[in-house]
Amino acid sequence: MVKDKEKIICPDPFIIRWKNDYYCYCSGEDGIRVFFSHDLDKFEDMGYVYKVSNEHSFWAPCVIEIKGIFYLYYSSLKENEYDDHSHFLKVISSNSPLGPFKNSVTLTNKFCIDPHVIKKSGKYIIFYAANINENPEYGRTGTAIWRDELESPCKLSGNEETILFPSIDQEIFMKNRFGDGVDWHTLEGPFYMSDGEESWLMYSGNAYTSPDYFINYAIEDSSSGKLKYYKQPSDRDYLPLVKGNSILDGTGHNSITRAPDHITPILVYHGRSNNFEKNEGEDRVLCLDKIWREGNILKTSAPGGNEELILPKADINFLDNYSKNGEVYKLKSKITFNLPDSGSYYIEGCFKAENKDTYIYLMEGKKIVKKIEIEEGDYWQTVGILVFNGFIKLKIEEEWIGERILGVPGNLAIDTFGELEIIYLDCTFVRDIYRNIPCYLL
Repeated sequence: MVKDKEKIICPDPFIIRWKNDYYCYCSGEDGIRVFFSHDLDKFEDMGYVYKVSNEHSFWAPCVIEIKGIFYLYYSSLKENEYDDHSHFLKVISSNSPLGPFKNSVTLTNKFCIDPHVIKKSGKYIIFYAANINENPEYGRTGTAIWRDELESPCKLSGNEETILFPSIDQEIFMKNRFGDGVDWHTLEGPFYMSDGEESWLMYSGNAYTSPDYFINYAIEDSSSGKLKYYKQPSDRDYLPLVKGNSILDGTGHNSITRAPDHITPILVYHGRSNNFEKNEGEDRVLCLDKIWREGNILKTSAPGGNEELILPKADINFLDNYSKNGEVYKLKSKITFNLPDSGSYYIEGCFKAENKDTYIYLMEGKKIVKKIEIEEGDYWQTVGILVFNGFIKLKIEEEWIGERILGVPGNLAIDTFGELEIIYLDCTFVRDIYRNIPCYLL
């Protein structure tokens, strides 16, 4: 669905959810902009979060929050530099998702673009696009998807590896690009997601300037002890997840967020509408559509064109009968909530604890099924709890924990020895199921 009401120019949209609000960052020639939304329906242009005179051509911002600090990864060119292959990865930081971001650190000394940083198993991983010198299996030259670890938010480990190679003609960026008879291929815009058991690596193919720009994905496999990524449906077949239609073309470079119910995944990407004129030379507009899983296969309604996107809200607000202090609820003693007695559901809350020994308890009668610690610190933490088919699964911040915990809790208790601030504590019933797996567990 194109955001018709505003027709928001937003190339390479990357969206984060923080304190129940949404922040969408975009590429730009002069700087990086952000759009703000409470509900994914209406967006407000908040202007530049980063703009400096000695850089230009700011590409593909990606933001991750780590204990109250927001790190924005991007690539850009130096002033008076116009060779796109001089784009290097950089990182800037801020105490607010609205910026201003500053303290730029250059992470690479070679062409690298389109970063996505995630946390997995206690480590921070970065995915990005960079050129390859060889492609042993497919023999195709161009840009591929790479992976590395971060030693710190501002330093790569240097143990990078190429994980996804060009393999088909539909990934050609340009034929005979450099006049040497060799066709140039491009995979870019990586976006990684995992439910702790299954993992997917999304990417875009060919040229962002092409009407045939597309989104597809690979499934991660670690069964051999080494991470491998398998394009869907195969390395040799072209059946993209998203490609243009008569209403919208050039569809690509996506991120994923969740609807206001905290669990329904929403595909965020850019496209070109055939009835929209360029604005300052740019015509890539913000698009949102539903995405879901059937087993480990991804499905989407994109590109939805002008079709209405339903954005579900949570079914239960556990704090509905409590009074807010400004934008937050404040808890200074133990509180217990009765949980739904049937069905499957997802609970999510956003917390800030001023003292140690603040816990969420999932109770089955008097038995503690699971004890979840809320870290002490002056930053917001999100905890998600899925109760499904007799087991419990946890999500801390944006990371699903792979462990399944047996049990069906009847109560949720929160206990603190200091003051606990809560932005929200909501519950959404699981409705979409495919072969005993929630379709929206991403």
